[in-house]
Amino acid sequence: MAARKLTKRRRTREVGSGLAEMSVDQFMADVEGSDDESLPVKPVKKLRSSVTKRKRQRSEVDSHGDALSQLAATDPDFFQFLKDNDQELLQFTNDNDKSDERLESDVSDAVEEGADSDSEDSVGVPELRPMHVTSHKEVIMESDEESSDSGDKCEGGESSDECVESVGGRRLTREMVVEWVESVQTSQSLRSVKQLTNALHSAIAQMLHKDDSEDTVSTPMYHIESASVFNLLVLSCLKHVEPCLSIHLPPSQGKSTLSSSHKAWPRVKRIIKPYLSDLHSLIANLRDPAMQCAVIRNIRTLTRCVVCLPRVCKGLEKQLIECWACGDHHVQVMAFLALRDITLIKPHPSLGETLKKLYLAFVRNCKFTSAETLPRVRFMENCLVELLSLDTPTTYQLGFVYIRQLAIHLRAAITSGKKDAQQAVYNWQFVHCLDLWGRVLGHLTDTKLRPLVYPLVQVVLGTVSLQPSPRYYPLRLHLTKTLIELGQSTDTFIPSAPFLLEVLENCGANVSSKLQTGKPPDLSLLLRATKTQLQSRAYQSAVLNGCFEQLVSFSAAHSHLIGYPELMFPIATRVRRVAKTTPYSWLRLQLQQLLAKVDEVAKAIERERERVEFSPSQIDQVSAWEASRRGKENAVRKFQKTWTSAHATVTEVKGSSKKRVAKKKRHPVSDDETSDGGVVNEDVVEDFDLSSADSD
Repeated sequence: MAARKLTKRRRTREVGSGLAEMSVDQFMADVEGSDDESLPVKPVKKLRSSVTKRKRQRSEVDSHGDALSQLAATDPDFFQFLKDNDQELLQFTNDNDKSDERLESDVSDAVEEGADSDSEDSVGVPELRPMHVTSHKEVIMESDEESSDSGDKCEGGESSDECVESVGGRRLTREMVVEWVESVQTSQSLRSVKQLTNALHSAIAQMLHKDDSEDTVSTPMYHIESASVFNLLVLSCLKHVEPCLSIHLPPSQGKSTLSSSHKAWPRVKRIIKPYLSDLHSLIANLRDPAMQCAVIRNIRTLTRCVVCLPRVCKGLEKQLIECWACGDHHVQVMAFLALRDITLIKPHPSLGETLKKLYLAFVRNCKFTSAETLPRVRFMENCLVELLSLDTPTTYQLGFVYIRQLAIHLRAAITSGKKDAQQAVYNWQFVHCLDLWGRVLGHLTDTKLRPLVYPLVQVVLGTVSLQPSPRYYPLRLHLTKTLIELGQSTDTFIPSAPFLLEVLENCGANVSSKLQTGKPPDLSLLLRATKTQLQSRAYQSAVLNGCFEQLVSFSAAHSHLIGYPELMFPIATRVRRVAKTTPYSWLRLQLQQLLAKVDEVAKAIERERERVEFSPSQIDQVSAWEASRRGKENAVRKFQKTWTSAHATVTEVKGSSKKRVAKKKRHPVSDDETSDGGVVNEDVVEDFDLSSADSD
């Protein structure tokens, strides 16, 4: 070995010294004069290596043939099954003979013509590995896995390259879809499910006019030319794919068990992942509410699989939130149910992110409130209340952050006094957020959330006191209603009656005579009144009705308290003063009825207090006494039910009569109205404007 190394070094030195003595012209001339035929060593070596490799492959094929011959002797039934169903597996000998003949001809041609090394490398036989056959069942499972994973073969034994045409894939027909559906129904084959999902993927790629970057083939596998075939394919996938996958992934005993814990998950994952991505594309591009509901229903049944795929789950969750916030009413309901199922199964740390996204979607979509959008806003509030009740610690964290955010906006509006700062508070988004958190804290009776009641009440009271102008009486009625409902549900005394009495005294003592007629505004859709509405008697009547209704609710909410007579005494005094001075006869009659009921309940409580044996300092016995009277009927609560039902009946009669009455003559256009007689919508943030009356 040392002698060989020494000889090699000497030869290298001699070659190096020879090159050093040559000039540049001699070297270039020597290179140009060299012929390619003088270097035949490299292709010959590669040719010999390829021949050796093919001989080794031939020996492997022979061993594979011996294994199949042994199978024919040991299990003739299974060998006959392979002979009937898979001729290519048993015809390997003919292919082997053809490859040998092609190998010999290639070798002779290469030796005679001196073929290039690159062309020699491309000649060869595909490498075949001997299959270890153990039983009939294992072979069928392996063939099923290969067909479900690769999907390289089409019907009739054709390869995928033969199926895919240059135009855009093989033409999909109705007969092909029907055949796949029958196969799924009869044998629950994953191969047929794979074919259905591949066709759906090609159809969606064709619908979106783009190629999926994750595909191994740039062109889609199938080409859809008919809308009826596309509809049949989509409906077939929505109806038959999920039941078949549920058979291969049966639900466990625990409802929250994920599908990834099942042993068949690796095989099904390759089908379910692109299928869920296609369902996501369908929701985003379909405009038919019925089809959207069907797709969301299919996603809901596959919730256990969705949660196992984080990226797919994130995209689907985002799309479902969009449908929940902006979709049709039926689509909203289905999207909420799907989100609720995902939220119940998802791990705990990701629950807060989902609730945060839902809350932000609610804030974005409650900026404008009208007769059409108000039911949608109420529905989203109900959904958030239900979802926030699933986990109290997460709800406390979110409530603390977002109530503090509302308080920061209010503090900026109070300290700066600028119009932009007030716009950030006096808008529908701020009002709906306060109402949402009031309902959340009132609905959840957990004591862990009670510390959030006080800061929320302080924010609401500060918002009410920010602008005491009569133009913002509708906003004040919205917020006082939130306070009354929160105090009633949490059994907490919140001083909201003074704000109602202020409205009652200002509007009940003065009557505007400029506009005797006009359309009464819907206060549930109004935050501030225009100058024309301030001068109309219809607006004053609507405000007084709303104020009286909330006074009745406040009186009924606290009618079980042991200190009810002392609580209502200052309120009753101011109400009597308004009843004596108001020019509205209907308001005077209603106030007198309310005062009579309040006096009746107060006297009844005073009589019962005379018979008790505990003192006011014994809080536990006082709470027990109030709890015993909480669910009982009294005069004020009966009056509340009677007045509410009568008021609702009058409202329905007025609404039905307005449809039959012809349009009346419009009053002259004012500064706050448009030229066509319609009132400008001043509830939005952009149109917020402070007038001289507001500053006064």
